[in-house]
Amino acid sequence: MKHFSLSKINWVGIITAFIGILGLTSQLDLSAETMKWILFIVGALTVILRTFFSGETLTIKKPEGDM
Repeated sequence: MKHFSLSKINWVGIITAFIGILGLTSQLDLSAETMKWILFIVGALTVILRTFFSGETLTIKKPEGDM
């Protein structure tokens, strides 16, 4: 088991979703509205798929012996 925050794919998903949120809420015209929603949804799905549908168990508690 490993802590959910140690999963690289979770961090990629969080960053991707964050970029989508920034695109949706900012005044910048980064791209079409549809692309902003797609970016946000893909990021959120990445986190959900890794957390709930992966073969490796994730936990909120850090395993003993880890710093």
